[in-house]
Amino acid sequence: MIKENRRRWPEKRYISTNFSESTFNRPDIIERCSKILDRHEIPPKQIAIEVDEQCLRHGSEVEEKIYSLKKLGMRIALDIRLLIFLAVYP
Repeated sequence: MIKENRRRWPEKRYISTNFSESTFNRPDIIERCSKILDRHEIPPKQIAIEVDEQCLRHGSEVEEKIYSLKKLGMRIALDIRLLIFLAVYP
């Protein structure tokens, strides 16, 4: 169903999803995302992963995952509450 619907989307349309902290911190999250994109023939540029302050608590490990998702071609979006968090984050 995803394949059929996606083919009708305009090129610039994308899906935005917010991973929970537990999902984002799975050791296999990058591999799982890649497999899902392949299985459903979804161009990575049509996916935006929303990152919130809960995910940032894991430091460089999170940076690597964000970089890997971007390397796959996905968009990374910041939860608006994250901007407030970053303003007070040491």
